[in-house]
Amino acid sequence: MDVPWSGTYDGSGSLIPATPSDWGYALDPLGTARDRVAVDSQLWHLRGAAGLALTKAVTPHWSVYVLPQAVLELVDMSATRRETLTYTDGQTGQTSTLASRADHKSGFAVVPGFLLTGGLDYRIDSGWYAGTSLGWEWLAEDPGLHVGPDRVRFDLDGGEFSLYVGRNF
Repeated sequence: MDVPWSGTYDGSGSLIPATPSDWGYALDPLGTARDRVAVDSQLWHLRGAAGLALTKAVTPHWSVYVLPQAVLELVDMSATRRETLTYTDGQTGQTSTLASRADHKSGFAVVPGFLLTGGLDYRIDSGWYAGTSLGWEWLAEDPGLHVGPDRVRFDLDGGEFSLYVGRNF
């Protein structure tokens, strides 16, 4: 799931007591009962990384590098799970809410990982350079929260692409 994420899904497990999954079938001639769940989430994270750059000059102006790094992700996350049980009358089509419940959870995690980046630098002159890089980050685990009977996970593994201009001092 992409974060921050907001959406709905069915069949996640009921928080509201006495809502068997076969209600929709049992009440079909009279109307339909639906158990609907929505999850809203927010995420803030900060990454710190340390590693050694392995650089090879290809020409006087061009150089390539590989940068393996150990990373720590500081993750502040929150999720709200809302469940609503509604009934739609089969004859009139009118919908009414039978029950609703909301659960909210916040948490903080420090997650270790590994980042591998490779790039290409161009020396403009003795002080300035420009370049591009590609990288991928793998974390030891996906941080997450238990909200009601469900676990909301934040998948932070992913790639990065950079274009940059820099100056040596």
